[in-house]
Amino acid sequence: MNKKISSSLIILFILIILISRITLAEHLKNSQNAHFSLQTSLMTSHWDKDPDTNNVQELIGLEYHLDNTQLYGLAYFKNSAFQSSWYLYKGRNFPWKQVNEFEFYGKLTYGVITGYDDEGGRYKAVWYELGTFPAVLPSIGIGYKHLSLELSLFANQGFMVHGGINF
Repeated sequence: MNKKISSSLIILFILIILISRITLAEHLKNSQNAHFSLQTSLMTSHWDKDPDTNNVQELIGLEYHLDNTQLYGLAYFKNSAFQSSWYLYKGRNFPWKQVNEFEFYGKLTYGVITGYDDEGGRYKAVWYELGTFPAVLPSIGIGYKHLSLELSLFANQGFMVHGGINF
């Protein structure tokens, strides 16, 4: 990916965070349900069993939940070709069922992924050529007190299980 585009995206992300900081601070003060969630990948599997595909994403993500439904997030991970990548997103939780202290839910996030590099035509998938592209990730999850466990599908490539802690 072009380094100038990468630098521009990073600057844009920082500006968005700085501009929204005042709004988020005011919302945090007024919302009892607002919280952060720190997440990491626990398991990844690709549908194709290519031994050169990365199944250890090293994901670390931070989500800000405005309430029980709306959320914003930023995640760093190693993509399928072992390249450092970022996902900046907005999303929505869909509470489904509460059983004692367990909460079952669906989640849909949408945003921009960057960090994919075709490396001179080495990869066949179009997103490596694009470098930066829009993404939509559906997930299902279960929460227990301050912990969460989610299963996310990524395109037609595979799935990831990730866990989180809310604070």
